[in-house]
Amino acid sequence: MITHSRGALSLLLLLPLVATLFSSSTSAQTKVNPNQIQTTWAAPLSVTGNVTATAGQNQITVYSLNGDEVMDNNKYTTVQAAVNVCPGAGCIIRIPSGTWAPAAANTALTINQSNVHIICSGFDASTISYTGSSSITAVLDIGTSTSGSPSYGNISINGCTISGNANAQYAIRLRSIHRSDFSHNKLINVTAAGIQTNFAVADTFDDLHTSSQEQAFTATPANCMVLDGPDNSHKTTATVIKNPICEGVSGTGIVLGHVATITVMGGTSEQNNKGITLSANALACEIMAVDLEANTLSNIEDSGVQNHFLNVNGNGLYHVFGTAQDSSWTGQLYDSFTIDSSALNTHLNHLTYNNSGSGTLTDNGTATSYLNVVNAGSGGSPYIANKFPSSLTSTGTQATLSGTGACASLSVQKGGAWAGQVSCGGSTGASTLVITPGTTAPNGWSCWANDITHTLAGSQSTVSTTACTMSFTSVTTNDAVTFGAVAY
Repeated sequence: MITHSRGALSLLLLLPLVATLFSSSTSAQTKVNPNQIQTTWAAPLSVTGNVTATAGQNQITVYSLNGDEVMDNNKYTTVQAAVNVCPGAGCIIRIPSGTWAPAAANTALTINQSNVHIICSGFDASTISYTGSSSITAVLDIGTSTSGSPSYGNISINGCTISGNANAQYAIRLRSIHRSDFSHNKLINVTAAGIQTNFAVADTFDDLHTSSQEQAFTATPANCMVLDGPDNSHKTTATVIKNPICEGVSGTGIVLGHVATITVMGGTSEQNNKGITLSANALACEIMAVDLEANTLSNIEDSGVQNHFLNVNGNGLYHVFGTAQDSSWTGQLYDSFTIDSSALNTHLNHLTYNNSGSGTLTDNGTATSYLNVVNAGSGGSPYIANKFPSSLTSTGTQATLSGTGACASLSVQKGGAWAGQVSCGGSTGASTLVITPGTTAPNGWSCWANDITHTLAGSQSTVSTTACTMSFTSVTTNDAVTFGAVAY
């Protein structure tokens, strides 16, 4: 008797199928309604079966999508043997309790067709285990191309433990696999990650476990989940990670590389080196209500664009890197924040930090905004003053400047394309400053300039669609001059 507390099949699965799927006496072709094969996993349930299968007893069975058993009573002792007889239209592969080889010795299981559905008896009941001495990329290697040709879809693997050893990099690798479901699996004992995507669209990852808290790893993964693609034209997109259990890996729990519109909701990524990292190629992802505790270096690192973080929690560091733009954070259970220089338009909105009492907020970013930010560990007023970036900030490539008199020699230019400051290092006397913003105005440029060292205003003397000239009666050597130009 095997009793397990996670991932057991629902009664809806077992009761209709017990007579057909676990009978060793059936000699005629057996038909099963595939709609009765559920991928919903329920409360603890006892399942009786052989831990190690014997030929002809509780073996892997293949069904066509209409429920016919493929090739009368043909039973298989490796998952690859079952996949190999799957019709072109697709199949359902039923894996009962026990420990099963993915393929022949020292070989990975490969799936290179659509509409393949592998249904185990619940993780901790059905285990697909690679024990070979040869190095393989993945225990289950699904798809062949990272460019979408070919691509496959409507594949599901549910309710399995997939285990490797020090010779296996991934439990599951997906390449150009779309609109598929890899939920309710335990992915353990590999070196790189439990699962990796390399170009995937609209996949579902619900209740995936890579956790040292549930069993000791015999090989510790560097990561739990890695979602990626080869380039920005072949990202992993529109994919949902729900209730992941990522605990005790040596690197990062969840890695988001070349991705867009990924949603991570609930679950844990804790007791890792890092909790979640988003690369500079991560766009418009949403991370919500994830438990991030006891990660060594950081809970979240955002280097991407327009990513949103909602009610994630855990003491430790939340880090916005310099490549990040429009990183948005909301929630009440944060601790330390660091916003690097060059990080643009970071938004802290209805946010509480310093839950540990020793957390800090270090903001070196550009145009960071605060709205209702609270320091939970403050001994004085906990409320941080609201801060909003100016709506007019001169950024981008600096304006081209030239001039005469003291402004014939220019240095230490600051600012951006249409406003800034410069030092005039030429000889004292009447001077001009020519401002060329670098774009063409519809009609011309309205300009201003001021010698802020001696509080002298310049006057605009010429105008064109590309430049304007400011004149001063006198500028002293090394005076600082501010300037600006607005197109009209």
